[in-house]
Amino acid sequence: MLYMISSYGSRRDYEAMAGVGVDAWSPERWAEVGALMEAFNRELAESGELVETRAFTSPADTRRLTLVDGVPAVTDDPAGEGLSPTAYWVVDCPSLDRAIGIARRLLTEGGTVDVRPIAGSRHELAGSAEDRRSWDNPT
Repeated sequence: MLYMISSYGSRRDYEAMAGVGVDAWSPERWAEVGALMEAFNRELAESGELVETRAFTSPADTRRLTLVDGVPAVTDDPAGEGLSPTAYWVVDCPSLDRAIGIARRLLTEGGTVDVRPIAGSRHELAGSAEDRRSWDNPT
């Protein structure tokens, strides 16, 4: 089963990584975190569980498209000072429990990580098997 693991951060987190602000990362901190991520990704690749991983640029680079009264609208930095995705990993593992185990390794104090199954077909979109049965046999 495929799962997406997503980590989240704020604009302030991105500024810190870039060496800006009160919580600015030193070059040594940046190198340490980079080495940890490389080791984490290498372990997943060697286990055969890593399908893909990527990091996102700053939330300030995000554009959100919406349809307002039939007209497309573009919003800059829709997350503002809130959390937005920082990176994702697509993993292929046998269970949600295993995916959660992988994701736990990414947690930092105050951090947020999501684990979400990736549907392989429209039938998986309903969620649980019970949900799918109710769609197939409406009362």
